[in-house]
Amino acid sequence: MYEQVSRWMAISERHFFGTALRSRRFGRMAAAPQGKQGSEIAIHRDSISQMLSFTETNIMKPISIARGIALLFAAISLASLAGCGGAPQKYYRLSADGSAPTATAGLSVGVGPVTLPGYVDRAELVFQSSANEFQVPTDAHWAGSLKENISAVLATDLGERLHSGNVVSFPWNPVLHLRYSVAVDVAQFHAVSGQGAMLEVSWRVLGGSDGQLISRHNARYEERVTGDGYDAVVSAESRLLGKLADGMAASLRGR
Repeated sequence: MYEQVSRWMAISERHFFGTALRSRRFGRMAAAPQGKQGSEIAIHRDSISQMLSFTETNIMKPISIARGIALLFAAISLASLAGCGGAPQKYYRLSADGSAPTATAGLSVGVGPVTLPGYVDRAELVFQSSANEFQVPTDAHWAGSLKENISAVLATDLGERLHSGNVVSFPWNPVLHLRYSVAVDVAQFHAVSGQGAMLEVSWRVLGGSDGQLISRHNARYEERVTGDGYDAVVSAESRLLGKLADGMAASLRGR
């Protein structure tokens, strides 16, 4: 709409300004002859001048005003379309399935850092629609860093399973003397359209003081999505982290 209005106004301006310019040139050329013919040309020149004055006053100025009004309405229309065309943004966070003990007792463990594959390490949620196709909705975003969110949820879930209030998420205070740390490497973490959510992950148990590798573990978890909407998907992905916390707790017990 904006382009059509601008194009029409430009054509109108070129037409009237071109007519005025040719008329003025004709008037100057006609000023040279003398006598009766010169008088007749002078009369025509005066008529042309009056016509130009009338054109500028009664046509060009209204066109300029009309153009401004048209462009204003076009801008308002475009702004309205832009505001109404997009879906409202929604933001989500993963949640722990319990709460860790508040007392500072129990095994001291640091959870993290967490690494994510490039297709997941983004602001939006990710869905797999077929074997080789993924979709990224523009209206469903993670609220904050997904890595930090995963680390915090795992720390809470792991603390609850170990009955320890000394499980912290990365990055932790360097003055803490942790017995172990668990580095988490996520290979896949997304929802599958019409099926559920899945998590493919590996983790390494490291010595808290020297960072030496103690054990390495791999697992793949799946969780059914119950309900509709993005909230149901995020809930299923949160339960996947609970399953991972179960596996991490099993690898730490008895040490």
